[in-house]
Amino acid sequence: MDAIFAFFGAFFVLGGFWFWITFLSVFGGLVALADHEQNFWAAVVVGLFLLGVTHYNPTFIVNWSLVPWYLLGYGIFGVCMSYVKWIMYLKKRAGRYADLKEDWRDAYRNNTGKAAPVIKKGDSMKDVLDEEQYATFVKFIKNENFLTYKEPRIIPQWAERKSKLISWALWWPAVIFWSVFNDYIVGFFHWAIRATRKYYERLAQKIFAIVGVSSEENDEIRYGG
Repeated sequence: MDAIFAFFGAFFVLGGFWFWITFLSVFGGLVALADHEQNFWAAVVVGLFLLGVTHYNPTFIVNWSLVPWYLLGYGIFGVCMSYVKWIMYLKKRAGRYADLKEDWRDAYRNNTGKAAPVIKKGDSMKDVLDEEQYATFVKFIKNENFLTYKEPRIIPQWAERKSKLISWALWWPAVIFWSVFNDYIVGFFHWAIRATRKYYERLAQKIFAIVGVSSEENDEIRYGG
């Protein structure tokens, strides 16, 4: 039995090699569980890790009377983080919706050979498009996974995303890490790809405008069109 305790102790004694392997594994699991809103299993993983750390490191918590204050500060910061993430999430979703409006216009021109309706940033698609066009737009954003089981509406509702809000509040250290990586680093590459595509398309239109080919004519005259 002592050998078993000693074996597991290698994973929880602070500062050791296997401790950092365990810590990184737990943190990576927490990132994945929080992102998928698995709050129960995230709590189990964190609870077992802290139980192991406090068991094998009796001096890990010097003053237990301060623990409630630590938890209170953690909770307050978590609520603030949840609020900030909610705003970031809304802006990101609104930005993606705006991008999908432009993507639909490109798809509509390519699929029908017709000029796509002019859509300004603040225009309502339901007001600008006719009934048939609007139906194809709704189908398009569903196919692009903009409308899903967890996100059934264009404008998110609190009741439908409460598990995500709870995840942001409870597991904010993992949320901050994932936000920096996914929202900024990965988001930058997505932006760069989209910006490059638009630049090359504008460049092609500008060069062919010299010889009298407009984008509308280009849409009308296609191979197989």
